[in-house]
Amino acid sequence: LDEALLEIMERLTELDIAAAHTRWGAVRESLLAHRACEDGGVHQRYAELGERPRGAAPELFLTDHVTLERLAGVCEEVIVALGSPSSPLRRQVVLALPHFYRLRNLLEHHTLREQRFFYPALDEHLSDEERAGFIEELAATAL
Repeated sequence: LDEALLEIMERLTELDIAAAHTRWGAVRESLLAHRACEDGGVHQRYAELGERPRGAAPELFLTDHVTLERLAGVCEEVIVALGSPSSPLRRQVVLALPHFYRLRNLLEHHTLREQRFFYPALDEHLSDEERAGFIEELAATAL
């Protein structure tokens, strides 16, 4: 997703709004699918593991998902609104970019948290069959 977000920002800086919008659609779908995959059961399994280290509370992962969805919604609104006659397009893009950076930064933070805490804990506690199913579902959400 990081590469895809960079591609979107590159298209925006080239003022190729149509290409940015098209790429954004794929990113948005991937984010929603990833969240649905994790929220579909593995978050509950993770929560059932009991006490987690600082920074790894189950609620933090869910909060990240809600915040990512909110920020993605803002990016969606911004990219759809680009090109309105209210101000020059280049100015609109300059004002839009921070929203995409914010999403990218939170996504990186969330991914690191998952890699450090969430996935290793699940790896230890899921059966081979459950793990394979989860990995297959996650792989289907990738761009």
